[in-house]
Amino acid sequence: MPTSTVPPAIILTNQSVIIIMAFIIRTADLNDPNDSKALLSLLTAQSSPPTVSPAELTPAAHVCLIPALLTIPDALILLAFGGGQAIGSAICLPQFSINHARYALAIHRLIISPDGQQQAIETRLLTTIKHIARRRGYCKILLTVPSADIIHRRLYYQLGYDTNQPPMLNLENCLDDPKLTR
Repeated sequence: MPTSTVPPAIILTNQSVIIIMAFIIRTADLNDPNDSKALLSLLTAQSSPPTVSPAELTPAAHVCLIPALLTIPDALILLAFGGGQAIGSAICLPQFSINHARYALAIHRLIISPDGQQQAIETRLLTTIKHIARRRGYCKILLTVPSADIIHRRLYYQLGYDTNQPPMLNLENCLDDPKLTR
């Protein structure tokens, strides 16, 4: 189970001293009730950044999500812990790229709790995802970001994500219940 530990740091600013807590990033074990609970808690809180699928979990998804994720081969679920609690997560699923005739890794959710803000957790999660994706042989990493989210788009560009792709419109057609389509 890959882990990444970031030591605590102290940053001096003009206004105050900011203490950045130590945190650890590791692959979630969804068979462990504590990891499953931590992931669902972060998803329910739906903190920033507002990347892919910011809609709340439906009650049915809340019940079925963990068992469903367990059935997906090569799903990558990361959890970041700091101060004894889950403060970030990433849910990444393989997606076949027709253009490359290989699998890409799609980041479906990237969540940082309010307690994890200003801790560089988002950057560390994305760096960990990139390392694992390379090791697994994926051809690229996919991340959808709202066009109005300039701050996160700048960060993603700095981390090597191409922000010059033409705008895409994500359409959905809910097959279970038309009321669930937003």
